[in-house]
Amino acid sequence: MSRQQYGKVVSYIEEGKRSGLRVLTGGGRPAGADMQQGFYVQPTVFAEVPTGRGLHWPTSQLNLNRYGQGVDLCLVSDEL
Repeated sequence: MSRQQYGKVVSYIEEGKRSGLRVLTGGGRPAGADMQQGFYVQPTVFAEVPTGRGLHWPTSQLNLNRYGQGVDLCLVSDEL
């Protein structure tokens, strides 16, 4: 990941935190001396993201392309 892309990813995570989303895991730089030399971000999981709210400001669409891997998880109920 480039320095520029690292900045974008970190800004998405920080914006999520500022807007009140709860981080279940990740969201920072991985531990270890070897991880401090590059531009690495821990896999990050946000909880309770409101329906229709993505982490890609300002468009807030869940289906935008990301740098690297990303997964959107949505809970559904079989109850009507």
